Amino acid sequence: MAAARDRQEVSAWRPSVPGVTEVFHAHFTEYAYPMHVHEAWTLLIVDDGAVRYDLDRHEHGTPHDTVSLLPPHVPTTAPPPPRTASASGSCTWTAPGWGTT
Repeated sequence: MAAARDRQEVSAWRPSVPGVTEVFHAHFTEYAYPMHVHEAWTLLIVDDGAVRYDLDRHEHGTPHDTVSLLPPHVPTTAPPPPRTASASGSCTWTAPGWGTT
């Protein structure tokens, strides 16, 4: 089982879909995101496991099969999952101006 837990998978692409600038799909077991901001709205979809993250220094979490919408220009970070956990999911970044009409 350790081999499955240690598996890291990452893919990213820029689809030709109006309003979408980039899609990122990953399976992480130990990665932590440092403090950063997104330039556009970010749609976070958790397929498996759970993801903890801080948004504007407030703790949030998403269990499996959930969707979160993260606003642009708000500091966010994510600690690594607990040693016995992993998470799989996708992020989709929208084009500038999306959601403002």
